[in-house]
Parts: sequence; C-alpha cells; structure tokens
Amino acid sequence: MPKSRGLTPAQDRYLAIIYSFDEQKRDITTGGLAKALGVTPASVSEALKFLESKKLVERRSWGKYALSQRGREIASRMSHNHRVLETYFVSVLGLNEGAACEEASKIDMLVGDGLVASMCRALSWPSVCVHGRPIHHGSCRGCER
Repeated sequence: MPKSRGLTPAQDRYLAIIYSFDEQKRDITTGGLAKALGVTPASVSEALKFLESKKLVERRSWGKYALSQRGREIASRMSHNHRVLETYFVSVLGLNEGAACEEASKIDMLVGDGLVASMCRALSWPSVCVHGRPIHHGSCRGCER
C-alpha cells in the first residue's frame, strides 16, 4: 500500500484536500486551499513546496498545482481507506457520520490493504460512502486475505 511516509498528519490533510479538489474538478490554488483548510496562503505555499519536493504535487502555473501520479496514487488510497472505514463504522458499529469520519481520519493511512479489503467484502463492496462520495475500489479487490 503506498503510504505517505515522511508526511505529518497535517501534510496528509493537505494531500486529502488537494485530492478532493481534484475529484471536484476545482482548480488547486493556494487561495482555495487556504480557505478550505482555514490557514494562511503563506502556510499553504510552504506545504506545497514540501509536497512538491516529495514529488507529490506539481506546479502547473503561478499559484496553480496538480497532483503528480505518485501523489494521486497515495491520496486515492487514503481516500478509499477513509471512505471504507467511515462506512464500516456507521454500518457495522453504529457510529454517527461525524464520529465515523473523525475516527477514520485518525487511522486511514495506518490500516493495511487486507483489513480494508475485508471491510469492503463485509460491506458488499459499497459504491459510495456515508457522505455519498464515490468509493473506487481499484486494486482493493485483489488484496483480500
């Protein structure tokens, strides 16, 4: 599983927000990210420089960025895990959506492929999460143990 080794939880959050912008076909700009994350544009610029140094994002033009292929793979897997975890927490454990999302955020980059695939199987391979966002299983189906 591609993990974001070397990234802090805050940097993982940047990657997740960038991925959500990408999914929504929104421009990935320092201003947009700053607003979404509730931080200053200067903080976003520093984080983007770091993510660029790790080859997770690429600068497209002044103030506009895109996920690199590696960044997209990591963010996609993180999104998949998060959406499966929160769906499992709601469907099986009975947590409310907010609590499920919060708990999933704490572990979505720590769980292994086999565990997530088992959860997917137990949930009959859900196509959307509890928030109605798509769950793209990709290689997950091949990870069952």
